[in-house]
Amino acid sequence: MTWALGFAGVTLIGLAGLSVGLFLMLVLAYGSLSVFAVEVEASPPDSGTFGWAFALAAGVALVTTAGMARLAECTAARRWPPVLQGLAAAVVAALLSLVVLLLRLGIDPFGFLSDLVP
Repeated sequence: MTWALGFAGVTLIGLAGLSVGLFLMLVLAYGSLSVFAVEVEASPPDSGTFGWAFALAAGVALVTTAGMARLAECTAARRWPPVLQGLAAAVVAALLSLVVLLLRLGIDPFGFLSDLVP
C-alpha cells in the first residue's frame, strides 16, 4: 500500500501539471482571440472549474489507488513484489482520474482517441 500511495503522489503531480497546462492553453487562446478576432465573442476561462476538476480527479486517484492496492492483496497479484502491486494500482488510478479530469473540463477523451484511429 505504501508504494501505491507513493505512485499516487506522482499521479497527482502529473494531474496538476495537466490541469495548469490546459488552463494556460485556454488563457492564451482566449487572449489571442480577443486581440486578433475582435468580432468573435469568447468567454474567458474560469479557474474555479479547473480547481474543482483537479480536486475531483485527485480524490478519485487517491480512493482508486487505495482500493486497487487493497484488492491486489486479495488476488493472485499478492505474490507480486510490492513495487509492482503499487505500480499496477497507480496505473489504473491514473487512467481513471485522467478520464475524470478531462470529462469534468468538458473534453471527451474517448472521442479524442477514436478520432486518432482511422
